[in-house]
Amino acid sequence: MNAVTVDGKTVTQCFELVSQVTKEVEGLCGILPEMITKALSREKKSLPCNLVDIDFTNDLGYEDSGWVMTDTAYSFPLKGRGKKKTQAYIGFQISLMGDGIAIPSNNEPLLHVFLWGDSCSFEEESYLNFPIADDENDPQLRVVNDRLLLWGDKELDWGTEGLELGQLGWSYSLRLMALNSPEDLKKHIIEPMLILLGGGDVMSALPDSLPALVKYPDIEQLITLK
Repeated sequence: MNAVTVDGKTVTQCFELVSQVTKEVEGLCGILPEMITKALSREKKSLPCNLVDIDFTNDLGYEDSGWVMTDTAYSFPLKGRGKKKTQAYIGFQISLMGDGIAIPSNNEPLLHVFLWGDSCSFEEESYLNFPIADDENDPQLRVVNDRLLLWGDKELDWGTEGLELGQLGWSYSLRLMALNSPEDLKKHIIEPMLILLGGGDVMSALPDSLPALVKYPDIEQLITLK
């Protein structure tokens, strides 16, 4: 402990702050999954896809010592109408520190909303982190209107059984500390999610009027080649 350069009171205050932030994140995670499942169930007739069931997976990420949680993510399985197997996952990832927030010029916690071919898993390194690993022979990864990360084609044929990993995916990012109420969650997460799942325009889903929206730099600043 001699290597610690801060006094004991500061250490205690830091852990108290971490505890308070954790409680607030847990509170958000107690509300948002239900909001997502209710919205998708309510709009199932207007969307090309439905929830496989109301169950979801939750995964946690920790820094190297294992003492401090850095990330949490929830993934909800989706399938096309009349299909039985999961084709993709919609969900959200909360990153408090580390590579989940390492967008150039960003220095605060983020919440990422995503549609991917697999559920989010920190142990398997299947989560949004920066810089993003990209294959130089596959130029599919791009930034749309400086606010949506897009892999592959924008629209998925929900009538096709199965989804090849990497065939399609999108994600956008929000400043976590700017999401302070259920109404904020509705405007920043639920409404854009439904518009994008329905094949709507990016600017309609993610307008400049969303105060928590993170703007991405050019794709060259976000990737590292494999």
